[in-house]
Amino acid sequence: MGLHTGQSRERDGDYYGSEVNRAARVMGLAYGGQVLVSAATAALLRTAPPPQVSLSNLGEHRLKGLAVAEPIYQIVHPDLPAEFPPLKSLSAYKHNLPVQLSTFVGREKELAEVKHLLRETHLLTLLGPGGTGKTRLMLEVAEEVIPDFGHGVWLVELAPVTAPSLVPDRVAAALGVQEQPGRAMKDTLVDYLRRKELLLLLDNVEHLVRECAELAEYLLTHCPRLKFLVTGREALFIAGETTLQIPSLSLPASDEQLTLKEIQASEGVQLFVARAQG
Repeated sequence: MGLHTGQSRERDGDYYGSEVNRAARVMGLAYGGQVLVSAATAALLRTAPPPQVSLSNLGEHRLKGLAVAEPIYQIVHPDLPAEFPPLKSLSAYKHNLPVQLSTFVGREKELAEVKHLLRETHLLTLLGPGGTGKTRLMLEVAEEVIPDFGHGVWLVELAPVTAPSLVPDRVAAALGVQEQPGRAMKDTLVDYLRRKELLLLLDNVEHLVRECAELAEYLLTHCPRLKFLVTGREALFIAGETTLQIPSLSLPASDEQLTLKEIQASEGVQLFVARAQG
């Protein structure tokens, strides 16, 4: 169970908003029988604690999709188990994902679809023009699925790469793989990845499509448990690739008289409000 205190919005008999998301993230850290609370809820509990209830400070943890680390507390009570494994926060997994400086807004449909497709394929490419939020969506998906990959989730940022021949070296650098004298880097990568259950994120491949396609095809041929999630403006066009077009965030209809509630339901408006408040 995860508890958080804050204001939420109601729409069609359901609640949504950043505070609801935070409560879900706190719950996602817990194990069966464990009750966790956020700092906001812990502050209220300290003012009037229920009988025999105390708080155990479990430290700060990075929660999926949230910008900053969150202090997490465990409810302690004689009738509750007290000992649990380490919390399932991002710090418990192998990855090189950057800390997000803003919360993730909207994209619930695309988020669910990408996660579904990633279970069904070894290579998924997110397509769309610049500025549609492909990278942010990819990173959110990566945080969501990181428990599924025993050897981690690793981001390879290709935007700064100008020489096509450096693509394998860029991947190796992200994984911490060292060059071996006299061997092609792609073969060194195969040796490292052959038995690993791992997700590689290739971000911004549009200027290196052929080189990324060749490397991905070579690695997937030799590494049966490897998966790729790619962002770009065009597909890699190799066997086994699945593509998904990412649309722009939804906006309010411009030719209708909308209520404030209908306007707030737009993903574009939600993003604007979240950034303005942040």
